[in-house]
Amino acid sequence: MNKLMMATALALTLGVSVGGAQNIEFDSGVYSIQGCYTVTSGVRCDLTFTPSENFDGTVWRRSFNAVTADGLSAEASAVSVGGSKFTENNGIISKFYKGATVKISVLYPVPTTTTMLRVIGVDGQGMNNIAVRGAAAPAPAAAPAAINLAGNWSATLSNCKAAANNTVVCTATLKK
Repeated sequence: MNKLMMATALALTLGVSVGGAQNIEFDSGVYSIQGCYTVTSGVRCDLTFTPSENFDGTVWRRSFNAVTADGLSAEASAVSVGGSKFTENNGIISKFYKGATVKISVLYPVPTTTTMLRVIGVDGQGMNNIAVRGAAAPAPAAAPAAINLAGNWSATLSNCKAAANNTVVCTATLKK
């Protein structure tokens, strides 16, 4: 039973890809990533699992982790099975029935500006470079306001010094 639970958790992680849904086949069933996207508390990844047999299993929260593109490593903060309420407890015990697809969702406490997860892993195994939808890059710094150069200007010269070749170098202060 423990091997089956570990295989279930591992397979959920290995189904992730940049290009969209990818299926992974295991003895216990087929896993597919539905996608990752930003939520208020970080990034949520949704997967489906279609069992090839009937069994009781546990989806362990602490088995899931993610690494962002800049190297931040985060353990899952919560999991949900079959659309249930997210739980921060250790795991969710569930019954799996042959051919009955189950949705499994995982929350990662990473910045909402995350655009890619370098790794989603379970027990040291993982999938690389998972795109995160809805991630907003940090806002760029505000550009300085445009200056209207048209019109009459007065110049005040200061700090004037003689330079080579009959040249004078000054600081000019312009006022409109």
